[in-house]
Amino acid sequence: MRRLHNLASSVIVLDEVQALPDRLFAPILSGLRGLVDHFGVTVLLVSATQPSFWELSAWKELERKAVIDDPAALFDALRRVEYEWGTGQDVTMESIAR
Repeated sequence: MRRLHNLASSVIVLDEVQALPDRLFAPILSGLRGLVDHFGVTVLLVSATQPSFWELSAWKELERKAVIDDPAALFDALRRVEYEWGTGQDVTMESIAR
């Protein structure tokens, strides 16, 4: 508690937020809500599979903003790999292993 003032007006980033332990989920979100309401903290929740936090009572009526307006376009622009699925009689386990 003696250093709590250091969090005022800060940004807290939680990466892979879906990995929060189930039993600690509600207390963590409630604590973050307190920091937002009373200390001017901004919380950034980062996940490729964003859970639906906004259904929880602790997060109701909070302002939320998407950081990326059009994520599909970003995925397309950053695509680095193409996958090909080879099928046919010449595709065997040995040819796949090679």
